[in-house]
Amino acid sequence: MTFVRAIGLALAAVVAAEIVSASPSAHPQSGDTARATGRVVTTDTADPVRGAVVTLRPVSGTASSSATTDQNGRFDMRDVPSGTFQFSVRKSGFIMWPPLMAEFRVQVKPGETRNLGEIRLMRAGVIAGVVYDRFGEPVGEAALMVDRVTYATPGSPTTGMQRFTTADDLGRFRLYGLAPGTYVLKAGLANPTGRLESPDLTAQSLRVSEGRAIAMVARFSS
Repeated sequence: MTFVRAIGLALAAVVAAEIVSASPSAHPQSGDTARATGRVVTTDTADPVRGAVVTLRPVSGTASSSATTDQNGRFDMRDVPSGTFQFSVRKSGFIMWPPLMAEFRVQVKPGETRNLGEIRLMRAGVIAGVVYDRFGEPVGEAALMVDRVTYATPGSPTTGMQRFTTADDLGRFRLYGLAPGTYVLKAGLANPTGRLESPDLTAQSLRVSEGRAIAMVARFSS
């Protein structure tokens, strides 16, 4: 089995994020509720991220508050009940903030306007291409998945599945929303549930960069 990297790259996508500051404002919110403001920008160019969904989810309770960023990347969430919240930001093509398995909490008080500062979202990476069999025919509905390689201790790599997809009828696939790092791509025929039955492709190690796409051709050996 062989992998051939296609020459054309440059599909835009995304990866992680970082918060710069968070502090109460001197402009209070009247009444028993609070107000939360802030701005979302990209990590690479600090451009505003429009249409990002900002959510405050209560640590105890079910009523969440959310807002969408404007053309300048700013959000203004009003009538937020007081309490302690888990704070998150989502936008297609970017890595969710905070990253999975991480948590950021914020506490708001009645009548307070809370400035959550500047949140920086990282653009996600993409692996895209076409799957062919050994005769050069596209493999429709092939199952593909990528495992991300991490190192719990130096020299001891471990992997964990990050994304799974099924190729279309022309064998085309797209694995998106990948954080920067090293991934192992596997492909094979799908079982009746649509999952990868048994890899028919030698696992290939690929390096994904922020906001970049890897275009490639994957070939089955049997």
